[in-house]
Amino acid sequence: MAEALSLSKVFNTQAGWYRGDFHAHTNYSDGEHTPDELVEVARAEGLDFIVVTDHNTISAFVEFGDQREVLVIPGMEVTFRDGHFNVFGVEGWSEWMEGFVHDRDIGERPGRAPSDILRQTSALGLLNSLNHPLLEPWEWRDGAAEMGDVHCVEVWNDPSWPDNLEANPKALKLWTKWLNAGCRVTAIGGSDYHRPEPKPGEDKPPERLGLPSTYVYA
Repeated sequence: MAEALSLSKVFNTQAGWYRGDFHAHTNYSDGEHTPDELVEVARAEGLDFIVVTDHNTISAFVEFGDQREVLVIPGMEVTFRDGHFNVFGVEGWSEWMEGFVHDRDIGERPGRAPSDILRQTSALGLLNSLNHPLLEPWEWRDGAAEMGDVHCVEVWNDPSWPDNLEANPKALKLWTKWLNAGCRVTAIGGSDYHRPEPKPGEDKPPERLGLPSTYVYA
């Protein structure tokens, strides 16, 4: 069972501003780095924390071990055709994962919708964050989602991805619209980091962990 990462361990007792990345992948889904390699990249980038958010799997958790320089927060990117969202604070297997969480599997699962899982994870006190909500073809399409189940929105995703030149400003405008409507959703950034160099055939700049960064006072 994946339980090496824990939210009960106190990593740093000093209050202050901490810089991190809320969206990163390992080779347990479609990333290139092993968990240890990802932590080393985070350390080299000067990050205080990262959230590991592999697609529909928590299998990488057991490999992170006892990190002392970079706080690793357990999460998962719930990945369906009608939308992607990160769940923060996942410590191990739970009933809401039934039917779609499998090692290295990012396929569809009949009978499950992102909005259903949003409700379940929110009821458990986990934090939900909509990922790249207006980035085609991975934009959010599940109209049944309730705003009360959405705690964060990724307004700035991987700036190396060409289509984010338009999608990120649109997401920022969407967040502003929500605020004006009284929906108190927290804006964050996420690099959606997978690998240091583009895949063969991709015409884009390299990705960079921590770009963008989010600063958290804790």
